[in-house]
Amino acid sequence: TNGFEELCLLDSGFEEFERVLFSDTSLTFERSIQTKEVNDSLNLTIRRFLIRLSPYFLLSPAHKALEWLVHRFFIHFYNVDDLIRCVLPYHEHNYFTRAIQMFRLNEKNNNWGWLESAQ
Repeated sequence: TNGFEELCLLDSGFEEFERVLFSDTSLTFERSIQTKEVNDSLNLTIRRFLIRLSPYFLLSPAHKALEWLVHRFFIHFYNVDDLIRCVLPYHEHNYFTRAIQMFRLNEKNNNWGWLESAQ
């Protein structure tokens, strides 16, 4: 099974995210060519998913789901604030360090530049 399916077994509340984030139709979704409205809706869905995911962050299925979202929707680029909020409660864990290594924290106008030393 994939990480998303495993998460659904742990918490059926994840099922609401299947159609937008984890279905076969997401394979052909190109975020960079979507309208602002489509991307705003996607961002809201990703935010809600990451809020639900946070309590499960230390589990392997969560890592698999995050890896999918990084590769498919570039959440490490477009959803930095939401992704860091998802993993921040685990700042003392090695997984936190691994997660923030995906970000460009040294860029100007970045709210999280103070985390750069943790990379």
